[in-house]
Amino acid sequence: MKTRSVATLLVAAAVCAACSTDPQKAKVAYMRSGDAYAAKQQYREAIIQYRTAIQKDPKFGEARRKLADMYERVGDAVNAYREWVRAADLLPDNLDVQTKAGAYLLLSGQFEDAKTRAQKVLETHPKSVDAQILLGNALAGLKDLDQAVAEIEQAIQIDPEHGRAYANLGILQLARGQRAEAEKALKKALELDPKAISAHLALANYYWAVGRRDETENTLKGALALQPNDQLANRAMAVFYLASGRGAEAEPYLKVSAAEADAFEPRLTLADYYIYSARTDDAAKTLETIPDTNPVMYANAQVRLAAIEYAGKKQPDAYARLEKILAKQPQNVRALVVKARFQLAEEKFDDALTTAGAALASDERSVEAHYVKGMALAAKNDTSKAIAEFNEVVKINPRAGAAQAQLARLYLAQGQTATSVQFARDAVKSQPANPDSQVILVRALRAQGDVAKAETELKPLLDKFGKSAVVQAEAGAVALAKRDTTSARAAFDRALAIDPESVDGLTGLVALDVAARNGAAARARVDAALLKDPKNPALLLLAARTHGTTGSAARSVELDRQTIENDPGNLEAYLQLGRLYMMQGKLDRARVEYETLASRETRPVAASTMVGIILQSQNKVAEAKKWYRQALDIDPHSPVAANNLAWAMIENGENADIALQLAQTAKARWPNRPEISDTLGWIYYQKNMLPQAIAALVQSVNREPKNPVFHYHLGMVYARSGDKAKARVALEQALKLRSDFEGAAEARKTLTDLEG
Repeated sequence: MKTRSVATLLVAAAVCAACSTDPQKAKVAYMRSGDAYAAKQQYREAIIQYRTAIQKDPKFGEARRKLADMYERVGDAVNAYREWVRAADLLPDNLDVQTKAGAYLLLSGQFEDAKTRAQKVLETHPKSVDAQILLGNALAGLKDLDQAVAEIEQAIQIDPEHGRAYANLGILQLARGQRAEAEKALKKALELDPKAISAHLALANYYWAVGRRDETENTLKGALALQPNDQLANRAMAVFYLASGRGAEAEPYLKVSAAEADAFEPRLTLADYYIYSARTDDAAKTLETIPDTNPVMYANAQVRLAAIEYAGKKQPDAYARLEKILAKQPQNVRALVVKARFQLAEEKFDDALTTAGAALASDERSVEAHYVKGMALAAKNDTSKAIAEFNEVVKINPRAGAAQAQLARLYLAQGQTATSVQFARDAVKSQPANPDSQVILVRALRAQGDVAKAETELKPLLDKFGKSAVVQAEAGAVALAKRDTTSARAAFDRALAIDPESVDGLTGLVALDVAARNGAAARARVDAALLKDPKNPALLLLAARTHGTTGSAARSVELDRQTIENDPGNLEAYLQLGRLYMMQGKLDRARVEYETLASRETRPVAASTMVGIILQSQNKVAEAKKWYRQALDIDPHSPVAANNLAWAMIENGENADIALQLAQTAKARWPNRPEISDTLGWIYYQKNMLPQAIAALVQSVNREPKNPVFHYHLGMVYARSGDKAKARVALEQALKLRSDFEGAAEARKTLTDLEG
């Protein structure tokens, strides 16, 4: 390769010397030199010559067309896409270039641009079947399926013997749900051109889409019988076997597709197969065959090698390999995403957010970057922003099952069970073989109160994945919801036998122990688990709750504090700890401890917030606000500090606009916490923004219907808005729940006023 590169430079120098006085002659000479290399299949050398010709004349359309073709031949899709589009702009009358550019626009999801190019071609070449097909596919991408079918049908009318038009019509008919018409069109395409690999693949794709797997396999085999070494057919067969859970049968087809000298992308696919099969040595050997003469594919290979190194506990080597790529390609999205994943695994959530942000700055439509950013935000308990990122993933790729599953989890945690069920069903549809998505669906249905449907969804899950601890734990939860404690305990025991670290299984057994008034057994369980995993926030919170419930308050305080140290955004831990300190009457001692902790930490968000909570409970509001502000200076989006400071301000008649901003900050992080909705609603009430107040307070009451203060606040808003009937109901319910809550006297007075 080095010798050929030197030869290329010598030729370039000779051409340059001959034509240095005439740029027009020079550009033609460089293009002809590129043609000579292309004829010898020396595509990289040809690229250098064509690029030099374009430097002489950036509007040299023919050179751009040839450069695009060379990029395509070496597998550099990014540069090929760019040059085809530029060539199309410069060669508006070249039918092939226009349709080629349109095809790349179609693949990149730029359906409107593809549609525009197709329409321009048809203005001058109204009988172009390729342009008509391009227009039809662009319209399909724009979701105008009926019009898309009409366009493809028009293409068939232009040339009834054009098999590819029938293939596209079949695909579009399938998208419209017209299965019979789709199959008829696809078979017609194959009949017209029985040796066309594309026709076989289109029909196989149809069979796969409608679940006719045997016919899918036979049709793909028919394509391979015609052309055993066809890359696309081999890759299609490999993907079919992988998706069907027949990975071992995929390997030969992956190898064939990767066998050609420049088959870099298929080689990457083969390496991915080895990685997923835990054959990292084979993967590394395959990746090392991709040379640095193809910068794009080489970078992709190096990123995968870095991932292999990281998984092999060679983190420094992995980071070094990535940094080497990023030094040359600082905007390499894949390298940035993998780096963000490393940081996420190390719980460096802020670093992961920064790196994922850099990836999105390079490609705002990167599904992987949005997903990693969403995972980092979720880990930081920034739920609303995490949901936004996962929704962006689904918007770009509606079949992104992992993002749908994350959305189902987040909405379930917020108590939005209907939305959670919807996303869980989408995730199951996208990933039918993924048990995690199915488990989330069962959980969401159970949380929705539909235990019967949850049990229906659980049965096939138990049949397929009965040896999964997660599945067994969910079986226990469903049995518990049915009040079948015997079956529940057996399922939870099975979960822990499969995975002794199953928090779900442990939670179920603890709940059964507590219900049976066996607090000693419950405490023993959580303590034993903590010995193995002492920093697990979920386990710590469970242990704290268990000790608090079963009468071991001192131990519960200790565990809540540990929970906050490991998960500073855990509101449940704050609330539980505050209640325990007040019950014990140890607020001064607790405050000193947290003040000391705050002085020692570099980012004492949790400690500062806890000091503020203690001071506020002691009615030392001015001091409490200082500590909340200190926490917010470190983390302006800290929901606990923002909510509590907003409440302190509004209760003391301070600037309601600033209080509203703080409450909205807390609401953005935790949109469905009833305490935060109550704060926001009460501020709206103070600002006389009654419709907004009602909406927020109704949410609080719905999520925590036994809280008298929430009912009281809602009743006061209804009273001011003139709705006496609803005001009376809410205030009476507040007093029924508790007769001496703070605000009870005002509630009684308002009820008296309503009667008058």
